[in-house]
Amino acid sequence: MTTIAEIEQRYIDQHRELEEQYYKRHELEKEEFDRRHGELWESYQQEMVAAGFAQAVEPERDLALELDELKGRVEALEQRGVGP
Repeated sequence: MTTIAEIEQRYIDQHRELEEQYYKRHELEKEEFDRRHGELWESYQQEMVAAGFAQAVEPERDLALELDELKGRVEALEQRGVGP
């Protein structure tokens, strides 16, 4: 079974390599560095969850979108004559 230390070390090594590619060797553009960094972080989190060392993070809610959707549903119900 994989330990937390093994998972963390693997991602620390990958992160160091990514930083060297961007900061020291200038092999990546900022957008590519940011994309890869995000992918690395997501992969780390997923592996920690899969190994049972962390809980899945709930995605942030888009409250403005939810409100718009609810308003649309209310309007549709009102047009059908349902409700007060």
